[in-house]
Amino acid sequence: MPSPTMVASFRMLSSQRPFLRHIRHTPHWPGKWPTVSHARQLTTGSRELEGDSPQPERPKRRQKLRKIRTLDPTKLSPRDYVDFSMLRQPNVELVAQSSDLNDASNALLGRLSATINARGIRDGKFPPNTAGFLYYHTPPYSPPLAGEVRFRITPSPDTASLSEGNDLLTEYGIPWKIPLLHMTDKKGYTGLQTLLLRDGLVTPQLLDIATSISKSVKTLSRIVGGA
Repeated sequence: MPSPTMVASFRMLSSQRPFLRHIRHTPHWPGKWPTVSHARQLTTGSRELEGDSPQPERPKRRQKLRKIRTLDPTKLSPRDYVDFSMLRQPNVELVAQSSDLNDASNALLGRLSATINARGIRDGKFPPNTAGFLYYHTPPYSPPLAGEVRFRITPSPDTASLSEGNDLLTEYGIPWKIPLLHMTDKKGYTGLQTLLLRDGLVTPQLLDIATSISKSVKTLSRIVGGA
């Protein structure tokens, strides 16, 4: 004969069967634990409902404009002061300076820019406090073809501080530069060539010679490299 304890347990389970059947057949509960894929569908669906409203796009960060009007060290002004600190390839916009409204170089320069490469600088980017002026320089006792653009680091935009500044150096301890021969070999420096021509720092004949030499060196390099 069943003990009173067993009878009481049977009665308790029997009384809970309707409740268990309700749980098992409820549409919100499949009667077994959901699989991983089912759980993903449930969570994804809830996220989609929450994300129905479009999220505003973050505005793209625009690069700060850097403008130069001359590379002639005798004509530099505070407006030519640029900061390249911690940048790899800063872009410089070339601004027309001629007061003659009919000067064709004004319209040309208005559409030109130059990308300045931190070639020869450690880690491939300009170091902190690289602020100053780009200027054209021909080393003493050197031919015109040895001309180059350098960067003069100064303590302030005041051009009077040029004498207090110093040229940016590469990791090898020599002045950072963009040689004239390199400028004529790269399309990205066309604007710098135009600026040099307008300021009278170079002549068309000199640029032609530099271009010819650059092409010859490139051709020779290909021949030697293919030999």
